[in-house]
Amino acid sequence: MWASTTSGSYTHNASQDGSQGASYVVGKHAFVNFYSNYTLLDKEGDRGLVFPINGKLTPDVYFVGLSPATNTGNTNADLWQYNDGTKKASFTFHGYDDAMFAPEVSGHYSGDIPVLHYYHLLTHLRFVIKCEGDTQDERDEVS
Repeated sequence: MWASTTSGSYTHNASQDGSQGASYVVGKHAFVNFYSNYTLLDKEGDRGLVFPINGKLTPDVYFVGLSPATNTGNTNADLWQYNDGTKKASFTFHGYDDAMFAPEVSGHYSGDIPVLHYYHLLTHLRFVIKCEGDTQDERDEVS
Protein backbone atom coordinates (compact mmCIF):
# COMPACT_ATOMS: atom_id res chain seq x y z
CA MET A 1 0.00 0.00 0.00
CA TRP A 2 1.29 3.44 -0.87
CA ALA A 3 0.30 6.42 1.26
CA SER A 4 0.57 10.17 0.73
CA THR A 5 -0.83 13.46 1.99
CA THR A 6 -0.84 14.63 -1.66
CA SER A 7 -3.51 13.09 -3.87
CA GLY A 8 -2.06 11.29 -6.90
CA SER A 9 1.57 11.57 -5.77
CA TYR A 10 3.12 8.48 -4.17
CA THR A 11 6.86 8.92 -3.82
CA HIS A 12 8.61 7.01 -1.03
CA ASN A 13 10.51 9.08 1.51
CA ALA A 14 11.45 7.20 4.68
CA SER A 15 11.25 10.38 6.77
CA GLN A 16 7.70 11.32 5.63
CA ASP A 17 5.87 9.23 8.22
CA GLY A 18 3.11 11.67 9.26
CA SER A 19 4.83 12.65 12.50
CA GLN A 20 5.52 16.15 13.79
CA GLY A 21 9.17 15.72 12.76
CA ALA A 22 7.97 15.14 9.19
CA SER A 23 5.82 18.30 9.31
CA TYR A 24 2.77 15.98 9.28
CA VAL A 25 3.55 14.88 5.71
CA VAL A 26 3.06 11.28 4.59
CA GLY A 27 4.92 9.84 1.61
CA LYS A 28 5.52 6.13 2.16
CA HIS A 29 5.39 2.80 0.41
CA ALA A 30 4.04 0.92 3.41
CA PHE A 31 3.15 -2.68 4.11
CA VAL A 32 0.06 -4.02 5.83
CA ASN A 33 -0.20 -7.38 7.56
CA PHE A 34 -3.58 -9.07 7.12
CA TYR A 35 -4.96 -11.31 9.87
CA SER A 36 -8.22 -13.23 10.12
CA ASN A 37 -10.32 -10.33 11.43
CA TYR A 38 -8.11 -7.21 11.30
CA THR A 39 -5.17 -5.58 9.54
CA LEU A 40 -2.07 -4.05 11.05
CA LEU A 41 -0.26 -1.07 9.55
CA ASP A 42 3.37 -0.86 10.65
CA LYS A 43 4.05 2.33 12.66
CA GLU A 44 7.83 1.99 12.89
CA GLY A 45 10.78 1.84 10.53
CA ASP A 46 11.30 2.65 6.87
CA ARG A 47 7.81 1.40 5.94
CA GLY A 48 5.95 2.73 9.00
CA LEU A 49 3.57 5.68 9.16
CA VAL A 50 0.92 7.26 11.35
CA PHE A 51 -2.10 9.39 10.58
CA PRO A 52 -0.95 13.01 11.00
CA ILE A 53 -2.45 14.99 13.88
CA ASN A 54 -1.52 18.66 14.21
CA GLY A 55 -3.59 20.04 17.06
CA LYS A 56 -7.17 19.90 15.80
CA LEU A 57 -6.03 19.55 12.19
CA THR A 58 -6.17 16.02 10.80
CA PRO A 59 -5.14 16.18 7.14
CA ASP A 60 -6.36 13.55 4.70
CA VAL A 61 -4.03 10.70 3.83
CA TYR A 62 -4.49 9.10 0.42
CA PHE A 63 -3.89 5.40 -0.21
CA VAL A 64 -3.57 3.12 -3.23
CA GLY A 65 -3.15 -0.63 -3.02
CA LEU A 66 -0.75 -2.65 -5.14
CA SER A 67 -0.34 -6.41 -4.99
CA PRO A 68 1.80 -8.49 -4.96
CA ALA A 69 4.30 -6.76 -2.71
CA THR A 70 7.38 -7.84 -0.82
CA ASN A 71 9.14 -6.06 2.02
CA THR A 72 12.80 -6.64 1.22
CA GLY A 73 13.82 -3.54 3.16
CA ASN A 74 15.01 -1.94 -0.08
CA THR A 75 12.45 0.27 -1.81
CA ASN A 76 14.52 0.16 -5.01
CA ALA A 77 13.85 -3.59 -5.14
CA ASP A 78 10.07 -3.26 -4.78
CA LEU A 79 7.98 -5.21 -7.28
CA TRP A 80 6.09 -2.02 -8.15
CA GLN A 81 8.09 1.02 -9.20
CA TYR A 82 6.88 4.61 -9.09
CA ASN A 83 7.99 7.23 -11.61
CA ASP A 84 7.59 10.62 -9.94
CA GLY A 85 7.98 12.45 -13.25
CA THR A 86 4.95 10.76 -14.82
CA LYS A 87 3.19 9.83 -11.55
CA LYS A 88 2.74 6.28 -12.86
CA ALA A 89 3.36 2.92 -11.24
CA SER A 90 4.82 0.06 -13.24
CA PHE A 91 4.99 -3.68 -12.70
CA THR A 92 6.77 -6.38 -14.70
CA PHE A 93 4.46 -9.30 -15.42
CA HIS A 94 6.04 -12.74 -15.33
CA GLY A 95 2.90 -14.75 -16.07
CA TYR A 96 2.56 -16.29 -12.62
CA ASP A 97 1.69 -13.23 -10.52
CA ASP A 98 -1.90 -12.22 -9.84
CA ALA A 99 -1.42 -8.47 -10.06
CA MET A 100 -4.07 -6.34 -8.38
CA PHE A 101 -4.65 -2.61 -7.95
CA ALA A 102 -6.89 -0.67 -5.56
CA PRO A 103 -7.75 2.89 -6.68
CA GLU A 104 -7.10 5.88 -4.45
CA VAL A 105 -9.10 6.29 -1.26
CA SER A 106 -8.59 8.75 1.57
CA GLY A 107 -9.01 8.94 5.31
CA HIS A 108 -7.89 10.92 8.32
CA TYR A 109 -7.37 10.38 12.02
CA SER A 110 -10.68 9.66 13.81
CA GLY A 111 -12.51 9.59 10.47
CA ASP A 112 -14.07 6.71 8.58
CA ILE A 113 -11.72 3.82 7.95
CA PRO A 114 -10.55 3.89 4.31
CA VAL A 115 -11.41 0.69 2.44
CA LEU A 116 -9.32 -0.45 -0.51
CA HIS A 117 -11.20 -2.32 -3.26
CA TYR A 118 -8.75 -4.41 -5.28
CA TYR A 119 -9.23 -5.15 -8.97
CA HIS A 120 -7.41 -7.88 -10.90
CA LEU A 121 -5.21 -6.49 -13.66
CA LEU A 122 -4.73 -9.74 -15.54
CA THR A 123 -8.37 -10.05 -16.51
CA HIS A 124 -8.64 -7.79 -19.52
CA LEU A 125 -11.22 -8.31 -22.24
CA ARG A 126 -11.17 -6.23 -25.38
CA PHE A 127 -13.83 -6.46 -28.06
CA VAL A 128 -13.29 -4.99 -31.52
CA ILE A 129 -16.24 -4.81 -33.92
CA LYS A 130 -15.53 -4.20 -37.59
CA CYS A 131 -17.54 -4.17 -40.78
CA GLU A 132 -16.49 -6.36 -43.67
CA GLY A 133 -15.60 -4.68 -46.94
CA ASP A 134 -12.44 -3.70 -48.76
CA THR A 135 -13.46 -0.12 -49.54
CA GLN A 136 -15.20 2.61 -47.58
CA ASP A 137 -18.26 2.38 -49.88
CA GLU A 138 -18.60 -1.37 -49.17
CA ARG A 139 -18.34 -0.76 -45.42
CA ASP A 140 -20.89 2.07 -45.60
CA GLU A 141 -23.37 -0.26 -47.30
CA VAL A 142 -23.08 -2.75 -44.43
CA SER A 143 -23.89 -0.08 -41.86
